[in-house]
Amino acid sequence: MGQRKRRYKTGRVASTSPKSGAGLPSGHGAGAHRGPAPAGRAIWPWICLGLILVFVAAVRVRYLSVPLERDEGEYAYAGQLILQGIPPYQFAYNVKLPGTYAAYALAMAVFGQTPFGIHLGLLFVNLGAVVLLFFLARRLFDPYAAVIASATYALMSMSPAVLGFCAHATHFVILAALGGFVLLLRGLESRRALTLFWSGLLFGVAVLMKQHGVFLGVFAFGVLLYNECSSKIVVNAAGSSSGSLQDPGTCAKKDLLPGVRRLAAFSFGTVVPYVLTCIILWRAGVFKNFWRWTVVYAGGHSLPYSFQGLARNFQWNGPENFFWVLAAAGFFILCADRSVSGWTKGFVAGLLASSFVAVSLGFYFFPHYFVLMLPAVALLVGAGCTLAGQKLRRNGLGAFGAFVPAAVFLIGSGWVLQSRRFDIVESLVAFDAAPALAGYISNHSTSTSRIAVFGSEPEIYFYARRHAASGYIYMYDITSTAPRAGEMKQEMFREVETARPEFVVDVHERFSWSVGFSPESQRIHDWLKEYLKSGNYRRVAVAENVKGQIVYRWESDAAGYSPTSEFHMCLYQRNL
Repeated sequence: MGQRKRRYKTGRVASTSPKSGAGLPSGHGAGAHRGPAPAGRAIWPWICLGLILVFVAAVRVRYLSVPLERDEGEYAYAGQLILQGIPPYQFAYNVKLPGTYAAYALAMAVFGQTPFGIHLGLLFVNLGAVVLLFFLARRLFDPYAAVIASATYALMSMSPAVLGFCAHATHFVILAALGGFVLLLRGLESRRALTLFWSGLLFGVAVLMKQHGVFLGVFAFGVLLYNECSSKIVVNAAGSSSGSLQDPGTCAKKDLLPGVRRLAAFSFGTVVPYVLTCIILWRAGVFKNFWRWTVVYAGGHSLPYSFQGLARNFQWNGPENFFWVLAAAGFFILCADRSVSGWTKGFVAGLLASSFVAVSLGFYFFPHYFVLMLPAVALLVGAGCTLAGQKLRRNGLGAFGAFVPAAVFLIGSGWVLQSRRFDIVESLVAFDAAPALAGYISNHSTSTSRIAVFGSEPEIYFYARRHAASGYIYMYDITSTAPRAGEMKQEMFREVETARPEFVVDVHERFSWSVGFSPESQRIHDWLKEYLKSGNYRRVAVAENVKGQIVYRWESDAAGYSPTSEFHMCLYQRNL
């Protein structure tokens, strides 16, 4: 006889054998064999989740109007162009897929084309991710773990250590991927191909947000494939003798086809967003640029980074490492606890491994990349707390034993919040000065005027609501050692000369140029100096960082002024 299964009122499915590899994931968690919780206890996790969401909103509201940083500026400028009917890759070149551009366009269409509107969109994205992680942890473990995991993610995703107050693409990747994982587990339980299709679709959206999401999608496909293969093994092992009366080929075909359909549905869902994007960009006439940047050039795109950046990030984290230590402890507790099925252990470990690979792509280890690991870290913290609490309860501490891990988490979280560092600096002048300089540009030009920014500060285009004279909105690639860097530099020069921008912004800040020492930045400044002379430009504004304060000089005061700070920006206007 086949293996019997029982369904609880909560909708979970539990196998009579917790070791079964073919069981459904919701029945393999730490709390899968408990009956439905009493009504009085069932409400407290939802109250806790509500408090977590209120806390996230209260913290993020304070930072809604902070200036955009350069990655946000890129997404905002591209999203602004989309709202103007201009497709991506026409006026802005980048190796990233356009999903986050579309997400920004949607947020700005609803909340307005301002930093406030963008960060309000991020608030809802963050809240959505917290809720989805709650459901994922609850399905894998229990409500206790779900509350701890969602609180961990909420705190870590708002941390300066991962640039959490900036609307980076990684937040959008996580929102889509978590939705994909929740639907994946539901699909494994229901065995419905349509649910798995929607799960695959969300993983496809995650990849569109940033290519790093592909590793989460590959892991999800691996989970589905393992579940299908292991269920076939169990069916064959538990098959009745009557099966021998059937034609073996027919029996295998009947067993195989439903699994193939589920795998095909998931796989089809993953490719739909990318295929639709290709069709849309082809119809918009920019598919050639899209393919050149996101496939041809991205395949050889490299910057001088190594695993040293990984160690530096943890050194900068400071108190934030408390959560990573808890996650490490949770990992060992999870591995050692025999009450948790191998399926659940494998799922969490696989999520951790795939997330780490996603963060490690290119060895960049930028702080915001670590957002991709936060769901796995939060699950480990939640699992460690709930399993430790269960063990303490069994050892005679009763209800107090369950409270101890939560108390450690709360005390540690309070210490992290009190000691949180805000000295991770990406800019010493550009982010703060960009709105003022862009305001001057928009007040002294028409909507058809073009501007050129020599530096990686695309937020200026967004603030000024003016189009770039060149599609090269970042300087990193053309100052790198990439094979085509020289060719791209010359192409940028030609585009600027052809456009004859009314305003030129010259950025003097190391973060805005190369990731390491490169003579190319000086060569570009030399070319710019000659271009400004031949193009009949005059200096109309200077912004510089003087002892941590941004000091501005305008028009006549700026014309003959020589900046005293290494970190400054100069604005030039072409004489008509």
